[in-house]
Amino acid sequence: MGIITDILQQIPDERADIVTAGSRTVAVKVADRIGVAHRHFRWNGPIVTAEYTSRRLTTLIRSNNLTEKAIGAAAINAQLRPQHYQRIEVFSHILAIAENYQRISVVGYFPFVETLRRSVRKENLFVFDLRDTEGCLPPDQQEDIIPTCDLIVISGSAFANGTLEHLLELSQGYTLVIGPTTPISEVLFEYGVDIIAGIITTREDILGVIAHHGGTKQFKHLVENVFMERQAKTQRES
Repeated sequence: MGIITDILQQIPDERADIVTAGSRTVAVKVADRIGVAHRHFRWNGPIVTAEYTSRRLTTLIRSNNLTEKAIGAAAINAQLRPQHYQRIEVFSHILAIAENYQRISVVGYFPFVETLRRSVRKENLFVFDLRDTEGCLPPDQQEDIIPTCDLIVISGSAFANGTLEHLLELSQGYTLVIGPTTPISEVLFEYGVDIIAGIITTREDILGVIAHHGGTKQFKHLVENVFMERQAKTQRES
């Protein structure tokens, strides 16, 4: 039925308390949990809204509006309740395993990319970014390159912008979905993901950081990094 449909079936219809959107990130508070998602494009100023709190926010993930999609992703993240996660720093894990793979795709520019570039042959590393980032490839080259790679790292922002499912269809190798926007849901394992790595938090002070333009670096001390690994390799259902 699709990743979004399958994940939404796990979500209770709870009322959100607070929706906060800044220039980089949005957050939704539901009960004692706060979900976070990166905005697809940066916005010019912070906003704190109440207009969304009277409806089921998670369904905004289906919106055509990129800010609403991010709010929907954050609402989903606030309501997921992962049970069997580990506490592993995923960037260090990627750097440690990279030498075991021949060709690596990274979808989304992460700070660890520069370290990765120093540790693998440049002709074997392909970094894609929507922005015009030096050394990165545009998304229109993903169709040809990702299926040829045996290690694929995908930003969880692909969940918020609606491209995750297609990227997973392209991926034929060991696949990680990482970053604050990543939904910590075992549903992703059914679509070929091997490792899910994201964040969880109950710290309300993250809302102020986000409203004042803060991003991952600014709120990293307020979140817990979580990591889930698929135990058995199974084929995704068609």
